[in-house]
Amino acid sequence: EQQKNLAKPFKCSICTAQFKLPRSVKHHEMKFHNIDNPPSNEVKRKCPICEFDTSGPEAEQNINNHFKNVHRIDIIKETLHFDSLEMFYEWKKEIEKKTTSFFCKVYERSTRLLY
Repeated sequence: EQQKNLAKPFKCSICTAQFKLPRSVKHHEMKFHNIDNPPSNEVKRKCPICEFDTSGPEAEQNINNHFKNVHRIDIIKETLHFDSLEMFYEWKKEIEKKTTSFFCKVYERSTRLLY
């Protein structure tokens, strides 16, 4: 049993369950313990221009302040709503092609996707 658990280094924060992958822990905690949000202290941001990085619940605000105060870049946050998932993916593909950027999925819930 101990050898089996050595191959599963990621532990549930609620019970004794152990997993091979961190995403398996998150899935388990959401499904069995009703933990719906990722812990805010896992949020990390790194500046693509310099060595600045930040983490924690204030990470988004910290990186935005860094861009503004250090690099003189204003970040404009925009929330978009789409009538269908297909319309979202069409918009996403067009923006990624036009801006040579890539939106990566942060996490998925049954009611929404966060990119």
